[in-house]
Amino acid sequence: MSLIVLNSAIGDFDVSDRLDRIRARFFYVLCDTDEFYPASIGQGVAEEMRAAGAEVTFHEVRSHMGHYSTSVEPEKWVPQARAFLAGL
Repeated sequence: MSLIVLNSAIGDFDVSDRLDRIRARFFYVLCDTDEFYPASIGQGVAEEMRAAGAEVTFHEVRSHMGHYSTSVEPEKWVPQARAFLAGL
């Protein structure tokens, strides 16, 4: 049921007018073959968040595993996540 609610929220919930409230630093990971959240949107989203004052590190994973790449191929993003966390 939670996936149904999340899927519904994707189309109806827009927080772009509240990005200036973000106080957290973000490590944002997307995969180039993800059909749900393609990496092609990553730089634009990261830039929009930065323009609002958020600190964002974007990392694109290249994989044929699509949406599941971050789960099944952690070696493609964990080193970058460790470096991000070390800088906090």
